[in-house]
Amino acid sequence: MQFSDILSDTNRIDDLSLRSMLVRAGETSTFEAGSEVSYTRFIYKTDAEPFATYNIEGRPLYSSLYLSWRYKPLPVFLFQAGGRLSLYYGSYPDTLRDSLTGDVLGVDTLIRRDLQPELRLSAKYFLTADDAFNLSVGNFYQNLAMIMPQGGRIPTNFWIPVFGKYEPQQAIHLIAGYEHLFADGSRARIEPYYKHYPYLLVFNEELDIADATGNIFTPGAGRAWGADFSIEKASGNLTGWISYSLAFSRFISDTLEFYTNFDRRHNLNVLGTYDLGKNWRVNAHLTFASGMPYAGTLGRYRMWYWDTVRQEWRYRWMTIEADRNSLRFPAYHRLDIGASKAWEFRWGTLTVRADIINLYNHKNVMLYYYDLSNEPPVQRSVNMIPFFPSVGVEARF
Repeated sequence: MQFSDILSDTNRIDDLSLRSMLVRAGETSTFEAGSEVSYTRFIYKTDAEPFATYNIEGRPLYSSLYLSWRYKPLPVFLFQAGGRLSLYYGSYPDTLRDSLTGDVLGVDTLIRRDLQPELRLSAKYFLTADDAFNLSVGNFYQNLAMIMPQGGRIPTNFWIPVFGKYEPQQAIHLIAGYEHLFADGSRARIEPYYKHYPYLLVFNEELDIADATGNIFTPGAGRAWGADFSIEKASGNLTGWISYSLAFSRFISDTLEFYTNFDRRHNLNVLGTYDLGKNWRVNAHLTFASGMPYAGTLGRYRMWYWDTVRQEWRYRWMTIEADRNSLRFPAYHRLDIGASKAWEFRWGTLTVRADIINLYNHKNVMLYYYDLSNEPPVQRSVNMIPFFPSVGVEARF
């Protein structure tokens, strides 16, 4: 990604993976075992000359063994247990520079070795043939961290593997649930959850560009909680689903506590497809979501100073910034519609479809900026996808 000739951001990921799996199924239990090995090359490079230039390149090696057991001793009870043991090895070449002159002194290698045990437990109890409760718990490791300004002024995010002093991110999930199966095959679910993050990494907005590898992240902890509701209809001429999520997520460190970039309080999706017959189908998708958090400018003030050259009082404008992620973008909503017609031939199926994204052309805000050509400056927005029609052809052989 490049902004004119001044700023250029590059994030490249090359991945090579090998997986194996063995399954043994019985009448009441099923065992599964497997392994995975992956080698990845990550490159994150920023050029903003003459202000800053840095290049982070990592080549982590990840390997794991896992075992799972699915056991159903009774028609009303299902139990699952599993474990994964992973080894993460990450290495980064780090350029050492003189803190005063910026001269290159040499290259150090930042090494990270982590043995990561993960456990999974879940149980499901059938009250009736159509009603069931479930409960699951597990711990997780994530060897990737996201470079994303929490303020939301730049709508980009990049992924790099953890390295050096930064540990893999950790999470513990506790999820409960209830589901009901209707006579026509439709299904309703509710899933409350709580997720504890003992170790999280967020992008350091006060990054010292001369030591990017040493202070690019701020470590801390976090928590997320909420509930997901859904109703799914999978039979008949009209099919689709309705889902609603209520969610909260916070980041906590020794000096910071704020809502994360992905803290979206309400999220509603309604999706429907109607079969008109003769291979004609129409569909619609309505989305409504409350605004995401961001950090922005609240106002400005004049800072007066004495100009010793001109021998007079002068001023410069200073801005008043909001606390981290304390502001909210407007609610996001969009309606997409489409229609398709399929023809069947001896060689396969040909489908022609037409779609319209954002039917009523709602201006969903991606970011705000200030137009300094006006006095006072005017806040303007960069918006997401506008009204966008498209036509496509699909052939299946």
